[in-house]
Amino acid sequence: MFGHEPLSVRAAQILNAFAKDALIAKRYDFSMGSKLASQMKLAGFQDVKELSLNDQELSFTGPASREILDAWADRFDRMKSLQMTAGEEFEQLRKDFLECLAHPEHRVTARVCFCVGFLPDCAS
Repeated sequence: MFGHEPLSVRAAQILNAFAKDALIAKRYDFSMGSKLASQMKLAGFQDVKELSLNDQELSFTGPASREILDAWADRFDRMKSLQMTAGEEFEQLRKDFLECLAHPEHRVTARVCFCVGFLPDCAS
């Protein structure tokens, strides 16, 4: 949800507050992708490789397809904690975010990360 541009300043503020609240409440860490490799190493994994995944829903450039816009609209409907964070501004946030995704100059700075590694005791 983060790193999409061009997004209104107010929408970005609400999303950042949502991410901060989620981290404080220990519900979710939206920055975990950038921490995953180091956490795996701390857990004892070796030869950890960090990779990015091209994803047409989460990290893409250009306008989103109708299918992707519908998926995001549905996601917003399910996000009760975001609705609580945004309060009366939720519908405007949702509208701004979907317009951002549909914008011809849409770009994203976020990426979908995944890591692979092995535990020495499990290697064969």
